[in-house]
This record gives sequence, structure tokens and C-alpha cells, in this order.
Amino acid sequence: MKMNWKIALATFGSIFLYTYILACFGLAGPDIQTLALHGGVIGLKYGLLLFGLVLFAILPYRVSQALEKRKQTKYDIESDRKIVEAARKKKAEEEKIMKEFIKNEDTI
Repeated sequence: MKMNWKIALATFGSIFLYTYILACFGLAGPDIQTLALHGGVIGLKYGLLLFGLVLFAILPYRVSQALEKRKQTKYDIESDRKIVEAARKKKAEEEKIMKEFIKNEDTI
């Protein structure tokens, strides 16, 4: 059976978080508790800094991608609408010509 990496990663992350929380409460002793709390503060500080940098680096790119996709979708919808409108007008003209043709045949 093929292993699903998302499930495996989520399982590993939850086990790590559970173990870390237990270490913060002192289950592994006071030395490990102090180390876990200090390490957590340092990890949180630099993790949030890295998250902010990545967010501000990626967010403008994602917004521009979304705007470009929106523009393309809008263009496609407008093109489809114009094509349908042209087909409707052509069909109406053909019906009008056919009615006129039938009318002329009746008079002959």
C-alpha cells in the first residue's frame, strides 16, 4: 500500500508537538523543561520572523497571479458572450431571410 506523505507528515508533526508540550510541562524533568521553554521562545521568535519574510515575499506574487487569472477569466467570459451574441444575431437574420423567402414564394 502506498504511503500518503501528507498523513505521515501530519502524524509526525502531531507526535512532535505532543512530546514538546509534555516537555514544557516538566514531564521529562526540570532541565528539559527549561531547555524546551527557551528553545520554544527562540524557535517561535525566528519562526515568526521567517514566516513574515516569506509572507511578504510571496503575497504580492500570489495577488498578481490572482489578478491576472481574474483578467483572463473576464476576457474569456466577454469573448464567449460576444460569440453567443453574434450567433444569435446571425440566426435571427437567417430566420428573417427565410421568412421573407417563404413570403416571396407564396406570392409567386
